[in-house]
Amino acid sequence: MAADDTVPLARAVGVLHSRPMLAVRNLAKRFGDVPALQDVTFEVGRGEIVGFLGPNGAGKTTTLRILSTYLTPDSGTASIAGHDTAREPMAVRRQLGYLPEHPPLYLDHTVLEYLRFCAALRGVPRGRRAVAVAVDGRVVVEVRDTGSGMSPEAVARLFTPFFTTKPPGRGTGLGLAICHRIVTSLGGEITVESAPGAGSTLRVHLPPARPSESGAAHGPSAATASPRRGRILVVDDEPLILSAIRRSLGTEHEVVTATQAVQALDRITAGERFDVVLCDLLMPNMTGMDLHARLVSAAPDQAEKMIFLTGGAFALRARTFLEQSRNLWIEKPFDPAALRNLINARLRG
Repeated sequence: MAADDTVPLARAVGVLHSRPMLAVRNLAKRFGDVPALQDVTFEVGRGEIVGFLGPNGAGKTTTLRILSTYLTPDSGTASIAGHDTAREPMAVRRQLGYLPEHPPLYLDHTVLEYLRFCAALRGVPRGRRAVAVAVDGRVVVEVRDTGSGMSPEAVARLFTPFFTTKPPGRGTGLGLAICHRIVTSLGGEITVESAPGAGSTLRVHLPPARPSESGAAHGPSAATASPRRGRILVVDDEPLILSAIRRSLGTEHEVVTATQAVQALDRITAGERFDVVLCDLLMPNMTGMDLHARLVSAAPDQAEKMIFLTGGAFALRARTFLEQSRNLWIEKPFDPAALRNLINARLRG
């Protein structure tokens, strides 16, 4: 290569390394008449660790949902590793690790369908995926690779929070710890086989649903039948959650949904009344706690009928609110039969 030819190459390498890993330009998003984001612009460089801070309602959740391709902006652009989140969502997802408080699951999938979808999304070859039913009736999902493998010491600490074999800035050591906690809380287990130079095999063992659970999921039994048809308002910023609740309660009750707390407030202050108000605890712009406070003044009878949905109240304000509130709450993910029983009990009371 001639000496002069190295100049454009050097410039190209410089551009490659100077290109931000995450770039947001003039991002804007509205939900109805409510602006969630207005002209948001920032960059994150390769290897940087950034805290995304701001008061409640500042637009943090909306921004992260746009970056994770779960929402599209009204205007502006966002890109990760050079891929536009709106035009190249699949390429973005392959570059992204994102753990939202409420994972946006596809509720029409079975567990195995969703696992296969995730494997396909991540480009896991079919030969490295395996699903079987063990002799004890448990479902076994197996993922294996032909990588460098792990030492016995690493395997022993694999599910320990914050343990990682990756270099600084490349891993948090939380992913497998969270997976282990979820699987064991469902009565399952994760086993690992690995040796240096021989690759790794991970197996997730999940127990089958008990007959009473699987039967209840298809419809209310006579013992839990509703005493009357109720009018239920469901407030949650996750459309899939709204869909799931509507399917679960819609055969027995009139179900009205709202994706924002302000929509629910407008309905109630305009004179509408509901037998039960199911409301997500933490939402952008106006939280379930904020809605409750407004209703205590504007419509105290409706504030008393609120039941909160929470995916885990980790913020101090949320924990304190639930501890001090006399309102009931149910944790996500909830069993549909348990939710129906709770609603029907309130209608009887």
